[in-house]
Amino acid sequence: VSLTSHHETCPSLGAGRSYILTPKVIDGHNVEISVAVESRTNNGKIHDLFITQVVTRSGKPFEVAVGDYNFSLTPNVTSE
Repeated sequence: VSLTSHHETCPSLGAGRSYILTPKVIDGHNVEISVAVESRTNNGKIHDLFITQVVTRSGKPFEVAVGDYNFSLTPNVTSE
């Protein structure tokens, strides 16, 4: 996944659900990524929201569980 530090990426999971990745570069190798899963009602209000944070290395795969979902990602994070 290509990400830019301090910029959200919001892919859809279908059925009113999406996940939000928000990376922040810590140093030359490490990034902190907030991973959120949200679902919305038909009128657009947030119904469920689950959030976790992970510290990992850019370019290295990691796995994280958020709510009912398990994600396997390899983040490629660039600075702004």
